[in-house]
Amino acid sequence: MRRVREGDPEAVGVVRLPPVPAPTDSWHLFGVGVPVEHRAQVEARFGALCEEVLAGTRPWACPELRALAHTLKVDAAVRHDRRPPVHVAPRELPDALLAELTEDFVPDAGVLLGTVSAGWSGVDPVVAAGVLAFTPTAVDGRRPVDCWDDEEERDRVGVVAVRVLDASPPGVFVDGVSLLPRPPRWQPTGPAPAGVVVARPWKVEDNDTSRPWRWSCVQRLPAAPDPRVLWRRMVLEVWRARLGERRMSFEDLLRQRPEVLYRAAIEGSLAATDGVRTRTPHSNEALIDSSAEPHPGV
Repeated sequence: MRRVREGDPEAVGVVRLPPVPAPTDSWHLFGVGVPVEHRAQVEARFGALCEEVLAGTRPWACPELRALAHTLKVDAAVRHDRRPPVHVAPRELPDALLAELTEDFVPDAGVLLGTVSAGWSGVDPVVAAGVLAFTPTAVDGRRPVDCWDDEEERDRVGVVAVRVLDASPPGVFVDGVSLLPRPPRWQPTGPAPAGVVVARPWKVEDNDTSRPWRWSCVQRLPAAPDPRVLWRRMVLEVWRARLGERRMSFEDLLRQRPEVLYRAAIEGSLAATDGVRTRTPHSNEALIDSSAEPHPGV
């Protein structure tokens, strides 16, 4: 039996999207109740508490973390994307192409696959590398898909397709139905992978109207993770990302941090398969309350 660790230890000390320091006018705009000159100190303490929660050394309902999140104005109700998927890709993109982009632009890409797989041998390495193509793992914190976009000798039709795929948020699905809150316009229709998967559904131009959505970077899971635990983990990531952009929606987070979703879904799935409790006494008071519920519009 695989021992499932508390929190998200793979998130500590690995490559991840660093929060961009919020500009002074953002603090004034959102009424952050901390003097600007103390911003770095307060944000550093908030970041340290997040790391401790992810490492499992502090409870998910840590009072100090919640207090700082409220002070920093990052704990507002999770907002969902109201923009519809207006663009359709001119063609499909194989996962192998996305994996090649990661290999081309990320030094030692193989070492980073664990940020997606959580060390599980059941993860398809091509899928994991494809997921990393949309994360800031390349030189100067850029994403492999952005590096390819800048190349002169590029496949222009492929670049357009990548941009459509980039705008499509990934998710966890059970027979095509999202396990997490998802705006109706982003809920895929038509044929879907059977069983439990974490994937990125997107629209591709095709004369076959029975298949309006396609599925990219599909990773099959042995069981469905607990949606409340998964939601709690992703809400914490929303809080962290809001340090740089307090208007960030849940779908924006999924687009920018796909590896966190994949890793959390895999850990939750393995916990469900092994029959291991994913909540220790530290996590019984889940980081889920009225401030972290889905937006009423979803």
